[in-house]
Amino acid sequence: LNNITPWNFGADRRASWGSKYLAFKEKLEAEVRYAEAQNKPLHFVYEAVDFVPKKNGAYSAHAWGAMEGVLHMVADSHNIPVTGLNVMTIKAVGAGSGRATKEEMRIQARLTWPGFRWGEDQADAAMAGWAYIQGATSKSAKHA
Repeated sequence: LNNITPWNFGADRRASWGSKYLAFKEKLEAEVRYAEAQNKPLHFVYEAVDFVPKKNGAYSAHAWGAMEGVLHMVADSHNIPVTGLNVMTIKAVGAGSGRATKEEMRIQARLTWPGFRWGEDQADAAMAGWAYIQGATSKSAKHA
């Protein structure tokens, strides 16, 4: 699991969504430059959300979709493969249950990679990568 990178886009509440999309694009481009400089292959694996989160409703779905679009745009422009895994798939591979809690995912990340201090976002990102490495594929037709 080289270079597992979770990103929190809600941290700066004053930033416009446009600036968040541009920052995300730049972070992805930096990952591409890093991989190219190290002569290492790159594959983007992400949590593919196929539902409208209850917290912010349709607004969250629109924001998520825009971020997903930026991810695919950068990947396509550099011929980088992309795999979207749905949440239940990640949880099932990571913690043995598609209904695992964030804390159960963090505990499993600690057991899988002892010595690392895992926050919930880092554990989720690591488990998405782990699920992909273990051969998980998305169950969603949208991301197939």
